[in-house]
Amino acid sequence: MIMCSVLLIDDEPWVMEDLKTLINWTDLGFEIVAEANNAEDAKLALSATKPDLVISDIRMPELSGIQLLETCRQNGMQFKVIFVTAYGKF
Repeated sequence: MIMCSVLLIDDEPWVMEDLKTLINWTDLGFEIVAEANNAEDAKLALSATKPDLVISDIRMPELSGIQLLETCRQNGMQFKVIFVTAYGKF
């Protein structure tokens, strides 16, 4: 089975744990290749792993998930993105 590589980005430890455990990633053809809890760590993980899919929090300290995506696109990085948030408004 071809695996789709996934990078998880969230600054809340409980959200990260839920993202990892609530989904049976392997059975669905996904492999979590890296995790990051802030945008700077995410940039390093993106460069190192070149994931197929990024699941990212929208609101994070210093750099939002949307700003991170904009920076990645400006640098030519291509991947699918799913944004998550615990906020009612953003």
